[in-house]
Amino acid sequence: MFDSIEQEKAKLDKNKVLILFSIYLLFWYLNYCTPLIFDDYIYSFIFSDYSMGVPLPDTAAKIDSFKDILLSQWNHYFSWGGRTVAHTLAQFFLWQGKFLFSFVNAACFLLLLLEICWIVNKGEISLNFSEQDIVCSFGLLWIFSIGLGDVFVWLTLACNYLWTTVILLGFLLVYEQHYFYGTLLLKNKAGIFLFGLITGWTNENTICFVIPGLVYYLISLHKKGSLLQQDYCLLYGLTGLCLGYLLLLLSPGNYVRFIRETQDGVFLSGLALWQRNINAIIKLLALRSFLYFYILKNLFFLKKQELDEQQLKLLSVSSIFVVFSLSSLLIMVISPEFRFRSSFPGLIFTIIAVGLIRNIVRIRKQSAFDHIKTNMIHVVRIMVFVYVGITIVGSIYVYSLQHQQTQTILSAIENEKNNPTRNVLIVKERPYSLNEYNKYNAMTGFHLVFPYSLVADENCWINRDVALYYSIKFLKTTVDEDLQQ
Repeated sequence: MFDSIEQEKAKLDKNKVLILFSIYLLFWYLNYCTPLIFDDYIYSFIFSDYSMGVPLPDTAAKIDSFKDILLSQWNHYFSWGGRTVAHTLAQFFLWQGKFLFSFVNAACFLLLLLEICWIVNKGEISLNFSEQDIVCSFGLLWIFSIGLGDVFVWLTLACNYLWTTVILLGFLLVYEQHYFYGTLLLKNKAGIFLFGLITGWTNENTICFVIPGLVYYLISLHKKGSLLQQDYCLLYGLTGLCLGYLLLLLSPGNYVRFIRETQDGVFLSGLALWQRNINAIIKLLALRSFLYFYILKNLFFLKKQELDEQQLKLLSVSSIFVVFSLSSLLIMVISPEFRFRSSFPGLIFTIIAVGLIRNIVRIRKQSAFDHIKTNMIHVVRIMVFVYVGITIVGSIYVYSLQHQQTQTILSAIENEKNNPTRNVLIVKERPYSLNEYNKYNAMTGFHLVFPYSLVADENCWINRDVALYYSIKFLKTTVDEDLQQ
């Protein structure tokens, strides 16, 4: 009997590994097919005191060492912004090359899925979660990350949002394990302080709510007399988190950028700012309304039930992640620049809350939606499965098309680099993704990065920066009509 149980467990573990490996291959391919975009060219050089949207000087030097990254981030901190952790990662990978990043970034996405599953399963870092946890987490992330494709494949933005979210979830796992088991995942005081420092130095609209949540947890432990001497590492982690967040917020570059972008008309102010941000928040709330409905209906239902201690803890953690999700979204009403990608951590918090609720429902075999007929649930699952499958195939096709056309451009650039004519190099643009962007974006399930593109003016800043990156003189584009047939 025990042999059959072990065999069944080994089979389940193999299935999980196969699912995870398939997801890894998918995201590696999407990353591989995505070229350097827009900001990637700028951050490939040592950052200096200049505003975005203007050509890099001809004297700009490419990142070529760790010393260059440190100098660049020092300049960045005082002249543009405080996201030092994210942009250090970005400049490191831009230095090492996009090919390496494709492999590592796909692994980072896989780690994100694993962290979601670990948090859903009370912080246990193992493969002792169900296949459904992986499939559900991936499915929700794929379906509801509309307009967030750039977070997964655009190098600079992936480091700003995907990687920083992975860092944050890793830090929260330390506290969740302590909450459920009373154990410490990281016992070294200097180590957890540094972990907190790095985590706090990542994202403005999430850490500000994580800090009071952890403060409340530690105060409640102290009041109960449960904060033991060996648990003081948690205080060190929280102290590092607060210090990192201060370093993020108090960057002089934040103020410098705000002034420059406001003067240039990039940042709005007053009523126009509020209207734009509120409209964006309403769209995101509408898009994720099904998830919030599922969470809140089950939360109210389960609070009326008799739950054991572990189930009550799962319910509490779920409630906390709902608060994190909504708060990190609503705070953006005062942001001078609110793009959908800023809501990515909030989406992850929402998916985690869904997973925690599902965990309780699975244990109790009882939910607020038991009245819905099983046949209807099966139909919905089939529709979701078909949608995800079609859009994955669509993504592979569209990204392959983009890669093919990008290679045509890069081949022309490489030829000019090796055999310089000193004339303006005219390359063929990507007409599919440019002229029919909405169509191809829909084919991917709205995961196609908008092709911030070269233009027909060789003196435009993006053309100048790309030319400087590839060490050619001038560069401009024209659309190849034949490619559109």
